[in-house]
Amino acid sequence: MRRERNCLILINLMLAIAGLLLVECAKGQALSMPAHLSRDPAYWYNQYQQQRVLNEGLKQSGLTAITGLEKGLKSANDTISRQNRTIVTLTDQVNRQTGRAEAAEAALKPVTDERDRLKGKTWAGKLLRKARDGLAVVGGVTVLIGAATLL
Repeated sequence: MRRERNCLILINLMLAIAGLLLVECAKGQALSMPAHLSRDPAYWYNQYQQQRVLNEGLKQSGLTAITGLEKGLKSANDTISRQNRTIVTLTDQVNRQTGRAEAAEAALKPVTDERDRLKGKTWAGKLLRKARDGLAVVGGVTVLIGAATLL
């Protein structure tokens, strides 16, 4: 009997110690409860304020980025339009100069054709032309000498 009583006292002491340990653990757990499980309105209001500030910052930086992109796009479009005007001007100048060159070639074509006709195209033709030119010079000098002797 005494033995049973000692066992019951021992069991009761163990249960009391276990209960005290559970109470202490529960207190510690309440202090270290995760923040997202908190029911405190101040905690949630602070979370709301942090998110609002973050969203406003993101909104402002996004607007700044969009404004910068719009300015960059506008300046790129202005540059492209200036380059297009330059290209059109240069193309017009080239077309005018090409037209003038073609007109000059067309005007020069009869003279070039006549020169080519008179110029020998073969080796023998070139020699004959040189001989003809040489005889013309000799004949011209002879005429001058003859005219000088007659005077």
